[in-house]
Amino acid sequence: MIADQRDFEKEKNRLISYLKKTQEYGASYFDGKESLSFGVMTTEEWNNLFYKHLDHHLTQFGV
Repeated sequence: MIADQRDFEKEKNRLISYLKKTQEYGASYFDGKESLSFGVMTTEEWNNLFYKHLDHHLTQFGV
């Protein structure tokens, strides 16, 4: 839980930057990469994880 005030524009730009960087890496970058929580994952598994995680937080904040 975030207890302090945040600058919305700064946080939004940071998220967009992370998304662009992930896209620039490309799918092949993630194939076989190890997740600390789930072990070695395929590109499809990483894609599903990214989607579900981002969707969870966007839904959490009513986006």
